[in-house]
Amino acid sequence: QVLRVLLRKREKSEGEGAYAASAAFHSVLFTIYSSWRGTRRARVRAPDEVSQRVAEKADELRRAAELAPRGASTCGELRKLRQHLCEELHFYMGSQAKVAVEY
Repeated sequence: QVLRVLLRKREKSEGEGAYAASAAFHSVLFTIYSSWRGTRRARVRAPDEVSQRVAEKADELRRAAELAPRGASTCGELRKLRQHLCEELHFYMGSQAKVAVEY
């Protein structure tokens, strides 16, 4: 029943407007697939798979946390870091930070 609510309500776990925490939890707990009708479906992962995914996601978030304070030495590195944090991990910058990065 939880899966039905998540899919019906379109929880912010993926896509452009996703929340970082929701995306992380969702990727750890569920496998997303398309049904024969082309609709999105979620399947709960097995407990051992969830444990493995938790460790992987925690490592990914730790690496991102280590990179962020260091910043970047070139504009290209800064854009790459911003892309990773914003698009892949769903962290968002305010409008002033976006302008500063693009400047």
